[in-house]
Amino acid sequence: MTKTLLFDQNYSRKLRPHYEEQGFQVTLLKEVGLYGVFNGTLLAAAEGRWDVLVTMDVNLPFENDMRGRKISVLIAMVHLDKIPFHLPYLPTAYEIIRHMQPGDIEYVGEPGRIAVQKYRWQLLKEQQAQGSARIPPKRVF
Repeated sequence: MTKTLLFDQNYSRKLRPHYEEQGFQVTLLKEVGLYGVFNGTLLAAAEGRWDVLVTMDVNLPFENDMRGRKISVLIAMVHLDKIPFHLPYLPTAYEIIRHMQPGDIEYVGEPGRIAVQKYRWQLLKEQQAQGSARIPPKRVF
């Protein structure tokens, strides 16, 4: 089954052919009238229409509750949204997307940045389990 991807406005549209060569169906926000829509509103609008939201918004999981969501999110952790910065991580991104399930949040990109985000995500999940969920302090990358 072909995975359908929605590229967030902060993710380079120039990467579209790379994903399409791998058999993914890619849509840009601008093509469906969602340009300028953010966070929870974007997730709600995308649910049921696409399988994966591809973004560079590292704060998305901290600003939105992903429990029970029908869409998964792939967060690209690269220094700049330029093709040369993405290319080394695309094979990993393809593999992650192929195995993503609804509600999943995965990271691809620079290992140091990913480690910090995964730490923040784990901390948030622990706080939610204890009933004291709050956004963890931001780390400087």
